[in-house]
Amino acid sequence: MVNVAGFENTIAVSQKLKGMVQQFGDDILNNPDKFVSLMNDFIPEYEKERRLLKNVVKSDVLTKMRRSDNQNIAEMKAKEYMMNEMFLSEGAVEFVMVCFTYLLDWNYETTMPEQGAVAAPAQAFPAQPQYTAAPNPFGGAPMAGYAPPPVQQPVPQPVIPPAPAAAPVSPVQPAITPAQPEENPVIFAASDAARSRLRGNVKVPGGYTTLDNFCFDGFSFMKTIELPATLITIGDYAFSECKRLKSVTIPPSVRIIKQGAFSSCGKLTRINVPNGVTEIADNTFEFCHNLEIVELPNTLLSIGNGAFQGCESLRKLFVPDSVKQIAEDAFKQCAYLTIKCYDKSYAYKFCTENGIKTELISKGGLF
Repeated sequence: MVNVAGFENTIAVSQKLKGMVQQFGDDILNNPDKFVSLMNDFIPEYEKERRLLKNVVKSDVLTKMRRSDNQNIAEMKAKEYMMNEMFLSEGAVEFVMVCFTYLLDWNYETTMPEQGAVAAPAQAFPAQPQYTAAPNPFGGAPMAGYAPPPVQQPVPQPVIPPAPAAAPVSPVQPAITPAQPEENPVIFAASDAARSRLRGNVKVPGGYTTLDNFCFDGFSFMKTIELPATLITIGDYAFSECKRLKSVTIPPSVRIIKQGAFSSCGKLTRINVPNGVTEIADNTFEFCHNLEIVELPNTLLSIGNGAFQGCESLRKLFVPDSVKQIAEDAFKQCAYLTIKCYDKSYAYKFCTENGIKTELISKGGLF
């Protein structure tokens, strides 16, 4: 068995998706929305692969392949579409083709095996009885014309001293101490959230301290959510692509909001980040096109890469003088944004150096 170059989890993802189809039936192959919803639960741990497959499935590539009468033509058209219309790399296209043809029980040999890959020992991928009826598109024998490269002798590497800390945007930038993760979190997992996938109004029971990564990712029916007063951590992409979610009240207990937590929430209009949060992580609010009002706390220290990228409705944002680090592209594609800040603050220096409009305010005179 081999994995596609750049996608070391090809085999594991394909097998999990095959199990998903066997459990819920072939009809989900013709229903992109249901397929994507189930995929969020079956492969939440494979972020890169899952997000890639989600985009391709929503483009009807899988359904069109399944409807075709000619496998070779279907494969050719699918590849052409993904490369020419979706601008996917060759490796990404091959990964998708391996997964899709395995689901369709088609024999397919990828043209891009992982460099240096060899057949995996049988015990590495134990046979699963429920799959024996279907031909395995990965094959057990090495691909024709392919041989593993010769073993390379290790090359002595020079000793490289530790790299210096990244240069700050401003001459003075104190070290940032992010909030520490919980020692014994009580996790509300994606499997718990799945029970509410089709609901418009969702409530997370009290007692939970952490929303798991991708917990509510892609919940397209959810309009409101009530979070418990015990909540401390909101995981990576916990609410990403919740297309109908208009507002969220984040409890004062929350201290950590992780990467991409609210990315692509297209109808989200307002958010209040509670006091105690020290970081707006990378991509936290990216592509929240209707986000107009964001309240940042005086405990905030940093704003990450793409944190507000594509928030085109965000016109004014107050950045407190507690902020000492802002990524260069934190406000990318925010054409109408004016940042309110104090004179000589880090935020003012950042905006001046990056061509972002500012509105200076006096202490005690925010609005």
